[in-house]
Amino acid sequence: MVSPTELAASQEPMSDEEVVARVLASETGMFEIVMHRHNQRLYRVARAILRNDGEAEDVMQDACVRAYEHLDQFAGVIATAPGMATSLRRMPQATARWTG
Repeated sequence: MVSPTELAASQEPMSDEEVVARVLASETGMFEIVMHRHNQRLYRVARAILRNDGEAEDVMQDACVRAYEHLDQFAGVIATAPGMATSLRRMPQATARWTG
């Protein structure tokens, strides 16, 4: 079986929407591709809000888990970098620090 990383490297890049469709079709390991694509951007957003590396990593992990858990509800939005960044900003840990 080919890993998601190997698959991504061996073919023309799939869009986030195509990857999400495959995740929803039971190829759950494909979610790794979306995460690798947007990891840096999400970390920068979390770090800008929280101003703490450890907290930023924790919030980012929570946002990724939540995105995965709710992928079927928000497939067209949540799996994109802007959608995940919005989700991250709305998380309680980030919101508490952002507002105050």
